[in-house]
Amino acid sequence: MQRSAFPARIAFAVVLVSVGLAGCGKKEIGISLPELAPVTGVVTLDGQPLEGAIVSFEPDDLNVDRRESRGVTGSDGRYELYYIDDVKGAVLGTLRVRISKLGDDERPVVPDRYNSKTELSANVQPGDNSFDFSLKAR
Repeated sequence: MQRSAFPARIAFAVVLVSVGLAGCGKKEIGISLPELAPVTGVVTLDGQPLEGAIVSFEPDDLNVDRRESRGVTGSDGRYELYYIDDVKGAVLGTLRVRISKLGDDERPVVPDRYNSKTELSANVQPGDNSFDFSLKAR
């Protein structure tokens, strides 16, 4: 009985492609990133750190090249924004800010004026940016 070389060729091809892609950065595999700047800050609700809230910064002209950045607050209310996967930062310019969190009963903890009907914005500039948000429940 003769063994087929086909499975070995497939395995070899998979290894070659994997090794080739491992050395590629996002730019090299076709993902073009806009200019980004790091964004961090603290979110409080009625003076207390708001843990587990989703913070998103959205450009008015959302598209493939200008997407929103998101982060989640820790127990101290601190967040850091990510543009995509492990790429930190947000696009430059004045961005709409939305902050949301659901309680244990699945009801929103944060009033609409901070998320679906947000009144918040931030002007992201080159270099490090820090934006703190002091929210009020009522």
